[in-house]
Amino acid sequence: TITKLRKIVSLFHRSSVKNEILQKFVKRMNNGRELKLKLDSKTRWGSLHDACERFLKLLGPVKEALNHREIDKTYLWADIDSKRLEELVEVLSPAKLAIQFLSKKSVNLIDCNTTIKFLLDNLEMHDHQLSQDIFLAIKEKINKRRHDVLQSLILYLHDINSINGPNHFATSTVAAMSKLAVKLMERLFSTENDDCVEQPEQQEEPSASTSQQVQRSLAEQLTLALKASREVTNKQAGKVIDYKKEMQMYAKTKVRSPTLDRLFEGLNTIQATSEAAERRFSEANILVSKVRNRLCDENIDAISFLKCYFRNKLIK
Repeated sequence: TITKLRKIVSLFHRSSVKNEILQKFVKRMNNGRELKLKLDSKTRWGSLHDACERFLKLLGPVKEALNHREIDKTYLWADIDSKRLEELVEVLSPAKLAIQFLSKKSVNLIDCNTTIKFLLDNLEMHDHQLSQDIFLAIKEKINKRRHDVLQSLILYLHDINSINGPNHFATSTVAAMSKLAVKLMERLFSTENDDCVEQPEQQEEPSASTSQQVQRSLAEQLTLALKASREVTNKQAGKVIDYKKEMQMYAKTKVRSPTLDRLFEGLNTIQATSEAAERRFSEANILVSKVRNRLCDENIDAISFLKCYFRNKLIK
């Protein structure tokens, strides 16, 4: 069906005469306004949906135009299954909406999980085979790249009851989430205690003989080292947080501690897709053309920043 659709659309795209005949029937249906057929592209993920949707909208005029004596291509209409196209549009509509939302910079992993759940729920609602095939294909593809423990941890910190609700993907155990949370908190927050340790101040002593100064300085160094060691031990004992206990308290009280709040905020900075990075690569590829193939890295960086500033109207 898709192959026949492309042949019909290409037929009207290549010939302005045939397109004029089509537009006569389109104007009759569309209150005098023209609407052109759209041809999909393999490099544009949303173009197939737009092409099928526009073709279904102009189904009547296309059939009349193919029957016109100057065109006489009725055989192309034989294999067009409009019901199949409608099913395809039903499947691609929520997919297009989900992809457009996931491409935004502000989308985090919680928004990503909600969007994918919305997409899969919509696909599951339809009972035709095409919807089920795409549902299984998307689910299998996501399962290969999804980090179950990390995703479950973010949802668990967002809403402790979320892991018990209906989900299309496997949820991790509380023990595995706690282990990952402890590992992340130790990596992110363990160095903060060292920054709080004050270095002992050196006290100046009156001048004495060289041998006495050496003996005194060695004794003072040992005393200060022992004192500093005790102070560091005491400070660290007062500052160190039992991260495992933090997770246990959260499971009981359902209230995040300040440390878990910071962890949750940090996890929310993870972007759902690499679309932003891919967009930067595309912009750099457009910038470094055959004419400007000798630009150095510093100039490319400067031009890219200037382009961004001008586009966002930060420079006038």
